[in-house]
Amino acid sequence: MDTDAGEILKRLAGVEQDLQQLRDGLALLGVKRCENCKRFYRSSDAAALFDDGVEMVCYVCIHEWWPRRGGEMELKDRETTEHKLVRWLVAHHNAQLIQQSHKLPDEQSQEFRLAADCDQCEGTGTLLGGHCRYCGGEGTMWVVIPKSLER
Repeated sequence: MDTDAGEILKRLAGVEQDLQQLRDGLALLGVKRCENCKRFYRSSDAAALFDDGVEMVCYVCIHEWWPRRGGEMELKDRETTEHKLVRWLVAHHNAQLIQQSHKLPDEQSQEFRLAADCDQCEGTGTLLGGHCRYCGGEGTMWVVIPKSLER
């Protein structure tokens, strides 16, 4: 019985090693993996994966990944990563920055929404001694990706 269990463990270790070598080979070919859903994406597609410096996550997983990941980070790291995430969403996913919550579109017309500190005033609401014109003095901006028929 012990020899059967030992053989199974040996084969399992071999399979694990083969899988790791396969992942390493894919990385050499420019294919990277989403940490959340484990799907593979071409690293040449800048819109496919967001890299926070520790984890890479695909656009589909951002809405569930960010609350978890942001809660694990130190405040300064969270702010830096949040600003990077906002810029990535704007650059690659047509996100709109909305200054005031009463100007948000209906939830049914939103694919994604994130409240983020204003990167101009760093969430203080003031800039150059007055109200920040980028966030309207609120210190917060809404990042909204409208639903589209193409997605």
